[in-house]
Amino acid sequence: MYDYSYIIMLNVPPYQARIDFLSTPIDDKFAGFREVPYGLHYINVKTQNNYPGFWCYVKSDQVVVKMLRARSQEFEDRDPVGTAQYQELLSVGLLKNHMIPYDHKKWGSWGLLTCHIDRKYFPVTLHTSPQHLSPSQPSQLDWEREVFETHKGSSLSFMSEFQFAFIRWYVSDLDCPATDVEAFNRWSYLVEATCNADIASLAKAPELVNVIADDLISQFNSLDDSLLPANDPLVNAARLLQEKMLNGEIPYLVSQGRKLKKYLDERYGNFG
Repeated sequence: MYDYSYIIMLNVPPYQARIDFLSTPIDDKFAGFREVPYGLHYINVKTQNNYPGFWCYVKSDQVVVKMLRARSQEFEDRDPVGTAQYQELLSVGLLKNHMIPYDHKKWGSWGLLTCHIDRKYFPVTLHTSPQHLSPSQPSQLDWEREVFETHKGSSLSFMSEFQFAFIRWYVSDLDCPATDVEAFNRWSYLVEATCNADIASLAKAPELVNVIADDLISQFNSLDDSLLPANDPLVNAARLLQEKMLNGEIPYLVSQGRKLKKYLDERYGNFG
């Protein structure tokens, strides 16, 4: 049995490979990544013209085998017989030296941004958002529709989409300029829907609001000021959320509101 998981990658060109926040040059003997922690991961490789990749939710003691198809430039699961063969090679130690160990120093920041993505909801669906938050529609309806209709009242389902939309957008900018607009638009919509809801609406799911506010700090903290300046609409939205939390009557939301205000004030200046 293994302490961590292994991701074996076949037919990849000898240029560069990424897992989460670790990007490294590789040679023609590269066989994948080892000592991969439990949870969601993003893996890609550099080819001559592209960065084909895949999302993978690994359990403890799991061996995943992926093959890059030359024509489609997409990763596919190896068939069960082939997977078993590579598991056997791994068990006798023939692949370990050709696999790059996961950098656990980088797991903290990646894990923080993906910790609420539940395996039950993987692969995560990004739902369709309205074109914008309609000023003629009460804001609490946007929030309540997302929580109680789209996600059936499940905080785990909501947070899985909330975190996945952000991290899918984030990784799209790491290696190439093809920003994932769909993921960014969905994440920003969920942020604004939450922050524009009134306090009575937020009070219908206070534990979820508490988690969202904490997660916003982690997400914002991963973006530099060029991506998230002080006058960004999402920063302004977070200010609205902090005020509602501070003015509410739920003690732990008030405490979380103070935490969010402290973060925003220290980063962007005190707004009162």
